[in-house]
Amino acid sequence: MLDVMLPQSQIIFQSSLPSLNTSMAENGADQTADNVSDQEQPSFLEKLAKTLISVIFVVSIIVLFIVDLVWLVIAFVLALVFILLIPVFIILSPVLIILIPVFVILSPVFIVPGLIFLSPWIITLALVAACVIVWIYRYVTGKNPVGAEQVDKVREKVEEFGTEVKNKVEQLYNYIANIFVGGGD
Repeated sequence: MLDVMLPQSQIIFQSSLPSLNTSMAENGADQTADNVSDQEQPSFLEKLAKTLISVIFVVSIIVLFIVDLVWLVIAFVLALVFILLIPVFIILSPVLIILIPVFVILSPVFIVPGLIFLSPWIITLALVAACVIVWIYRYVTGKNPVGAEQVDKVREKVEEFGTEVKNKVEQLYNYIANIFVGGGD
């Protein structure tokens, strides 16, 4: 068992001189104890530096964990709000589809505000937003604003197309069901 702790030269010497085995082991143990005592103990500054590095590391891990937890909570809240607003989006989808061209037309207002004097853009944006809000209000309340007939025609065409697709899917389903259930007539 002592052979494992001793250097290779001492193992060879120990095996050739069996009477010196005990004295060699004692000398080796004494030398290692002397080496440990001869080494300098870490100074106060070294201990302080190691402690500070450990504290900084632990604090940074805790801060990263807290930031990760905060973003997780924010993402959860946003997902919950989105899930709760899905019925509202479905109900207002005809109105939202109408607003897409308005936002496309207004996108330069948001892209180029620093290049041109800002106040005309803000006034234009406010007027367009007011007009869109008034149009949506009149359309939803049934007062037939300008373009409401076109929106209704598009809505009717979409409904007709949806009904046609539904009927074709039902026919295809019945055909396939007849093939597999009815025996292939």
